[in-house]
Amino acid sequence: MGAVQQEGGGANGGQSHPSESYKFFREHFPYLSSPAAMKQPFAPLFNRAKAAFPALAFFGGFLWDAITLGRSIQALDLFILLGYLLAAGGILIVMGRRGFMHGHKEAEMEGEIPPGIPARTPGGVQAAAEATHPQGDPATRNGKSAAEKILAWARADGPAFALQFLFGSMFSALVIFYFLSSSYLPSFLLVMALVALLILNEFLESHYHRFTLTWTLFGLCAILFSNFALPHLFHSIHPAWFFVSTAAGVGMVYLLKALSPKAEGSLWPILGTACALVLLYLCNAIPPVPLVKKNLAICRNLTHEDGAYRAEMQILPFYQSWRRSEPVVRQRNGEKVYCFTSVFLPTGIHCTLYHNWLYRDTRKQEWVQASRIGFPISGGRKDGFRGYTFKRNLSPGRWEVRVETETGRMLGTVRFFAEASLDSAMQFKKLTLE
Repeated sequence: MGAVQQEGGGANGGQSHPSESYKFFREHFPYLSSPAAMKQPFAPLFNRAKAAFPALAFFGGFLWDAITLGRSIQALDLFILLGYLLAAGGILIVMGRRGFMHGHKEAEMEGEIPPGIPARTPGGVQAAAEATHPQGDPATRNGKSAAEKILAWARADGPAFALQFLFGSMFSALVIFYFLSSSYLPSFLLVMALVALLILNEFLESHYHRFTLTWTLFGLCAILFSNFALPHLFHSIHPAWFFVSTAAGVGMVYLLKALSPKAEGSLWPILGTACALVLLYLCNAIPPVPLVKKNLAICRNLTHEDGAYRAEMQILPFYQSWRRSEPVVRQRNGEKVYCFTSVFLPTGIHCTLYHNWLYRDTRKQEWVQASRIGFPISGGRKDGFRGYTFKRNLSPGRWEVRVETETGRMLGTVRFFAEASLDSAMQFKKLTLE
């Protein structure tokens, strides 16, 4: 009788006992639930800014690539991407040797945060502070300085933030690289998958402490990067380099695991990813990188003057004025119809491209080869190597020209409809083809 009941003690609950609503308020609004916390006016602002860091890392990586990568793929672009890859690998090795990705576990081991405090959940930081410095302690009452908070965040969440930025940069670069090499539906599937990973990367910040996920993302980036880099390095576009790059990417992940004895994670996902990429390659769904199609057009009266290719195409209706290739060819007797191709190829690479002319057999409902005409190309020209083939007296109906490598890898395709015409007064516009 006359004793003072402590807050939270006793079943009857005196005036100092918190109500259920106050408990809810304290749990969900930790920075406004105590006088000490309310004396920190910048704490809520700091935490809102910290919540936006993943999105800033995502858009920062994409914007950086948009600024640093050009229209064609140069050696400097590959060195930039290699830097991203090595930086991500270095972070994974450092954190793998510790055995964890975030600094919260390290802080617990050193006694800075008591075990069991959910520092990454809403209210966890405040709970950790109260558990370490009881209410009334000067350290909690005065709050941490901005520099201390930044250092604490860098130690705890810095590696995951850096990995997210690096993976975002690599995925955005790979989207640009593979998009430049894609021009037909199957190859666009891989590009769309990379776009999906690029977007998903924004929401994976809280999962980057899992080595299985980070190893898999690293391995995927390593495979797709090597698929570009090895042909540049060895001046060859032989299909064998794809399988070598796939094995190299998987090998890098195994090396990461070997250098991270304390890290716990599975390598099966990267093995499954590698098998899926090989299957896509065998189905011709992966573009023949590092070849990049610059232009592919059906035209007429093609000439080469003063280092430039000039051609003509029939004037189209206003709603098709954006086209630079004839969708419908009204061919006059004996007239040549050209297929023009411009392809970027790295310096030092020499190969042969083919124009595979096919027409649609309406009886068999299948594409039938009319001719396959090859022409040699050499890499190194900034605006791409240019070549063309032509045909006379096309059979009326649907036609398709496929640009292929020597081994049949498809680089691009253009379709048009051919019909005979006796009109000698057709109007044409002039084009300069790059």
